[in-house]
Amino acid sequence: MHFLFPEFGIDEIYLHKSEIIKKAKITGKEFDILLLRLLKYIRLIPLEILIPYREEADKIMGKIDKEDTVFISTALAFNCPIWSDDKHFKKQKIIKIITTKDMIKFYKK
Repeated sequence: MHFLFPEFGIDEIYLHKSEIIKKAKITGKEFDILLLRLLKYIRLIPLEILIPYREEADKIMGKIDKEDTVFISTALAFNCPIWSDDKHFKKQKIIKIITTKDMIKFYKK
């Protein structure tokens, strides 16, 4: 299985690197190794592909968390769910949200 991720999201990951390291209780080196391993399964989506979906994504997510409209745009562009444990995504009802618990259940089947 491959995952889709907007190119812009990589910058966001590095912006929150220290927070991720702290919450995951890992070192900076472990973070880098894990990210490289994950990127093998991720297809980075150029922002140009997402532009036609920006307006609709803003209507869906703009009042909840404007920074996450790029993820909604990706889901709209590829007609796919979003894997996230961020509770604010559940405040919208257009895009299906899959949690990590859902993913674990799926892979155990």
